[in-house]
Amino acid sequence: MYAVRPVPAAATGPPIPRKGRHHMKNFAVVLLALAIASSAVAQTRSIHAGFRANVPFDFTIGTQTFRAGTYQFQRPLGKPSAGAGVGMIAVRSIDGSAYKAVMTALVRPSVDKSADTKIVFKKHDGQWQLFQVWMGGDAQAQQLPHVAQGSDAVLATNEPEVAIAELR
Repeated sequence: MYAVRPVPAAATGPPIPRKGRHHMKNFAVVLLALAIASSAVAQTRSIHAGFRANVPFDFTIGTQTFRAGTYQFQRPLGKPSAGAGVGMIAVRSIDGSAYKAVMTALVRPSVDKSADTKIVFKKHDGQWQLFQVWMGGDAQAQQLPHVAQGSDAVLATNEPEVAIAELR
């Protein structure tokens, strides 16, 4: 018959107690959970990060006036799905003095292609109004509703329009 030879203790090391195995399994689960959580946070930051732009003139969103300066443009609800009809844009001054979040309509460009990141203003009655926000790579713009009295005409007139693409 076969002879069973004992394996020297130095070759295998001391046996791991059952309690130690349990701690190693818990440690592995915690590491996996941390990896998943950090990945989710990174994805969330990229969705909501938006962009910064220097706006060289005063402008309005609805009835709120924003002074010339640097602003952060974000999508607090993330990128709208292709079939969605609405989205949300948040605009915050870098110094924290002004903030507004507004619901937007989603509009497609006349040419079917993804646009560069830019913001579009329209001038109405001598005042620049934030009109559209384009996030790079999106197939649709987020267009702001015009709630100030009489500003509906801005969509139907040939008022001056300016797009700012100096982004950081």
